[in-house]
Amino acid sequence: MGQEFGIYCIKNIINNKCYIGSSVNIRRRFYEHKHKLKFNKHQSTYLQRSYNKYGKEAFKFEIVEKINDSNILIEKEQYYIDTLKPAYNLCKVAGNTLGFKHSEETKEKFRLHHKKVNTKPPIREAKPVEQYDLNGNFINDYPRITIAAEKTNSRTSGICSTCKGVTKTHNGFIWKYKI
Repeated sequence: MGQEFGIYCIKNIINNKCYIGSSVNIRRRFYEHKHKLKFNKHQSTYLQRSYNKYGKEAFKFEIVEKINDSNILIEKEQYYIDTLKPAYNLCKVAGNTLGFKHSEETKEKFRLHHKKVNTKPPIREAKPVEQYDLNGNFINDYPRITIAAEKTNSRTSGICSTCKGVTKTHNGFIWKYKI
């Protein structure tokens, strides 16, 4: 079975609370969610706590809607977030964590982790990227993906996926590695 684009739901069948997401490869995304939940590493603390409390048997992973055009995934995800009001989604904006505030405890964990990471040698050279609008018009170029992500409120992983051809767009833009 090939990749399936679409909107998915992780539903607690005991209390009917859910988590809504979108993906260009739902099967892979389900696997990632299950893996993170199993090892107590899920980004949604609400979903993780519920999973820890009720167990994996209480959760149903289902496709809400298959979509043929990856360019409208985020728009459709937002529709389902607005309509279903999923309790386990920390952010109420699809594909974006803008506006979400981490606790001081979490920020301290990030700082400690960041110190550890910074003592390691860099793994690879930074690749410059170019940003285009959905009509293919050049907007800007950036020396590194991390800078592009910061300046455009995007995710580095989303920009990378677009540059590698895994997705066509991310956060309303086309991204390409600068040659």
